[in-house]
Amino acid sequence: MKIVREKLYQGKYIDLRSYEVEKALQRKERITAYYKGEKMTISPVDLKKKKLLLNKTPIDSKVNQGQKYYLYSYLWKPDKKVDINSEEYLKEMAQLGVFG
Repeated sequence: MKIVREKLYQGKYIDLRSYEVEKALQRKERITAYYKGEKMTISPVDLKKKKLLLNKTPIDSKVNQGQKYYLYSYLWKPDKKVDINSEEYLKEMAQLGVFG
């Protein structure tokens, strides 16, 4: 599962919605998170072990009425710098709907 974020919580944590984490765990998939030209891969084991619940109040979804979720925070440790002008990166971002 691939996810793009535009900001880090407190400048050092990537926030993932609880339903994103649960979906990846059910599928036994890793999550690849992108932030400002960097990417971080979080394995299913780390999705379980390294999550921090910094805000214990559920959040009401703005997209799905009635749905609530939590934000799980993971320390941002990127795998590598990504060339944001590369064709591969631009294609991935287009598939994720980043460009509208």
